[in-house]
Amino acid sequence: MVNTSIRPCAAGACGWGYKNRDVGCDGGNGSCVSAYFIGANESDFHPRELEEATMRIKQILDPLAAAAPAGRTLSLLQTPFGTVLAYVKHGEYAVTSESADEEIVDALGLILESKPAALAY
Repeated sequence: MVNTSIRPCAAGACGWGYKNRDVGCDGGNGSCVSAYFIGANESDFHPRELEEATMRIKQILDPLAAAAPAGRTLSLLQTPFGTVLAYVKHGEYAVTSESADEEIVDALGLILESKPAALAY
């Protein structure tokens, strides 16, 4: 069972949203997920280098999650342009992951750059 008091988005699909210069998550399409990483046994799809990277990422993110401002959760916001790390709260929002690209870029203040060829899709 998932401890949703620590990772509220882990309980189900959340979607990020923006309103009044603030970002949060509410019920949605899975575009907002907890920034809590876990390890996995070594396998073809999770080789040693990915496990090592996971542990390094945890060393960075876990202290940030613990220091989240009151009422906020460290989360990953999936956008059409890439992933944004953010402290979010839960509520209703005007601009969402399903909004027009221009609205998303403006609301989140995204800095767009070219994707590495390996990430182009």
